[in-house]
Amino acid sequence: MSQCQHPLLIINLVENWMIHGSDHWFIKPSVWNCISKESQSKILNEILNYDFNVGKELSLTIFNEIKLDIIRNMELNYSKLSPDAIELVRMEKGKITL
Repeated sequence: MSQCQHPLLIINLVENWMIHGSDHWFIKPSVWNCISKESQSKILNEILNYDFNVGKELSLTIFNEIKLDIIRNMELNYSKLSPDAIELVRMEKGKITL
């Protein structure tokens, strides 16, 4: 699956650019406040990690609620998901912290 073939992958791409491709971004305080303090700390530390670029898959997520909505909709049609989509759901669920 290419990075633009699925909404979860597009969100991942945006998150990767936010963390590794930009030195200046904004997030709505209500979105930031929905992220656990532990995850906020990991995000802030990852921003300072210059060992990776936008091509590196993040092991964390910023947009938990958006991804949860997409995952819930996917799970309603679980029997129709491809093996790649099932693996994507599994990986993204592992990143989400509320």
